[in-house]
Amino acid sequence: MGEKKFLKLFVGMGRSITKVLGPALSVFALFIIGGITYTYFTVISPTYKSNWEWIPLTAIGVSFLFGILFNYLMCIFTKPGYTSDLPREELDDNYQLQQSLNDPENNSQHKIWCKKCQLPKPKRAHHCSVCQKCVLRMDHHCPWVSNCVGFANYRYFVLFLVYVCLGTLFFSIVSFASFIQAIKIEYKVPPIHQLLFSTGTNNVNIPENGEKIPFQFNATQRNYLIMSFMSSVSVFVSIG
Repeated sequence: MGEKKFLKLFVGMGRSITKVLGPALSVFALFIIGGITYTYFTVISPTYKSNWEWIPLTAIGVSFLFGILFNYLMCIFTKPGYTSDLPREELDDNYQLQQSLNDPENNSQHKIWCKKCQLPKPKRAHHCSVCQKCVLRMDHHCPWVSNCVGFANYRYFVLFLVYVCLGTLFFSIVSFASFIQAIKIEYKVPPIHQLLFSTGTNNVNIPENGEKIPFQFNATQRNYLIMSFMSSVSVFVSIG
């Protein structure tokens, strides 16, 4: 009995955490999208040699960005399709139909009636423990959109994933050469006498004849580029 109470408490805490964490994850996802977009326009875009290169590539990137944001926001703000939003007459008709099709010996009464919602449960509808409602054709509750994925917003969720894969692949390709340049740190070899007679300190300075090879990006741009590229590749690998 104690184990059941502990398990119930643990599951309840998980539901509460998921419900609270959902909006924070949505904001974090938008932050990643905004960071990658900012890096493209401030770091990658100036590296294009001409407008003939910048215009088509930027148009492709913006189209992917629009697809990502539109479908993501639609997935967040579109109700997945709750049974409680359907007319009661339609639910009752569906309930009677399923009753007539059920095998009396199969005891499947619990499958067509939700005890928590106290409403008929159509076929392929499931009760979401986070939203506390039955969802038509429920796929899963996604914390990244802080919403269930079901009948009414499933297409937006799939399109969002498709555009994220295309967008992250696009950014990874156009920023790959710049990323390699940003992480490639090389130094000229200083004269041997400067190495032998230089004063050792914790913060070693590079001698005048051992200057760092000049880079196209400053430190801030370099950090933005590395973080955006790694984020883009990570998202593409995890989704794709």
